[in-house]
Amino acid sequence: LRLSKLTAECEVVLSVLARFGTAGDAATQESFDQGARALPNLSLALLPKDRSELAALDDALSRLARVEPRVALQPLSACAAAVASDGFVSEAQGEMMRAIADTLGAPMPPLLPGQRLF
Repeated sequence: LRLSKLTAECEVVLSVLARFGTAGDAATQESFDQGARALPNLSLALLPKDRSELAALDDALSRLARVEPRVALQPLSACAAAVASDGFVSEAQGEMMRAIADTLGAPMPPLLPGQRLF
């Protein structure tokens, strides 16, 4: 599978992650936008809360896990960008990143819960 065929899955993953560890709509949108910029070949939009729940995340990750490992690194990098948007890795974001990396069979980016990024 090519990443271009998995736009909806990337939207779900970034939408869920953007809602974890952010406070308020503006911070959520900024987190999502930072992640989306890391996937410039996809046209992505932040999903509403009812379409970005953990059940949707499980489904999206199971489909993303079928791509080649080098392709799986792209959405994982986008997730890292989303988490880094506010310069702080919340515990929820760090744990979510770990779960995403494990599911995709990719190495965890160097993001630790409680870490200040800048």
